[in-house]
Amino acid sequence: MAKIRGGIPIWTIASGKGGVGVSVLVASLAAEMARRGLEVRVADHDARRGGDLGTYLGKGGLRPAAAPPLPGVSLAAGVPVGTGALRRGAAALVPVPGLVLVDPGTRHPGRTAAELEAADRPILVLTPEPAAVEGASRVLAEVALLRTARWLDARRRRDRDGDLLGRARLDALRGADGWLPPPGRLAAALGVPAHDLLLELGRRPIDLVVNQVRRADDVGAAGQFAQVAMERFGLAPRLRGAVGHDERMWIAVRKRLPVTASGWGTTWDDDIRDLADRLLTGRDVGPAGTDGTVGTAGSPAPAVQDARGSAPGGKEGP
Repeated sequence: MAKIRGGIPIWTIASGKGGVGVSVLVASLAAEMARRGLEVRVADHDARRGGDLGTYLGKGGLRPAAAPPLPGVSLAAGVPVGTGALRRGAAALVPVPGLVLVDPGTRHPGRTAAELEAADRPILVLTPEPAAVEGASRVLAEVALLRTARWLDARRRRDRDGDLLGRARLDALRGADGWLPPPGRLAAALGVPAHDLLLELGRRPIDLVVNQVRRADDVGAAGQFAQVAMERFGLAPRLRGAVGHDERMWIAVRKRLPVTASGWGTTWDDDIRDLADRLLTGRDVGPAGTDGTVGTAGSPAPAVQDARGSAPGGKEGP
């Protein structure tokens, strides 16, 4: 049975645009974690399209009877992440070992970034499509803004230099695309040490999951995206998993069927188990071009390598 220490951790699984499969991933991971002995509380914050998670978990929607009972998984809706209410609810309803999985829905990139930052573990999902990559980039840009603003606030309190450091100064430095300059130029513009700023930006990793993979090149492109994000925003994104496109599963999604039944006999099951392993142990997907597989519909993909990373509950991975 998987062990999660340090209280009841909250994992937020988000994306930069709709249609990348976040709700399906949340439901599938909830079922997999429950099978491993964890009590899982799923929080659905997508008020705009509410009902998807209930359908996919077999706890509502059009055909709930199509799924067998799912012990160990409960569903809540409408509680904003980052509030004491969610954490008090988790402590009251989810015994240890337990886990809260949050689906924040598709929001403005700034709101999505705030929800990711409020979580114990931020997980960003993208697909190989350019629009999904662009959406993920905008979310990461907002994460960098939030982290820089927090760091500047703390530095201002220490240095008593409010004229130089603060959110207003950051907003003035944003470009036409709404992004801050790259970390080196940003540090120079703010008059702060670049090394210190980079340490703060990269202190807390963000897990990346690439969904709907059809080719090994898709995984390699996601790894390149992580590298570019590190250089452009100063963050430390880590490619934790790749989930292949599985036509049988997505037919079920289009039919509004539950997706949590075990034994579909599809590559989806294998990929979700592999993703759960990586998230629980903190293992990355290795660099593109190395030997190994990641279970993406049988396609060759980058190797697994051990990596120290953010483990459940904010602990360091093994």
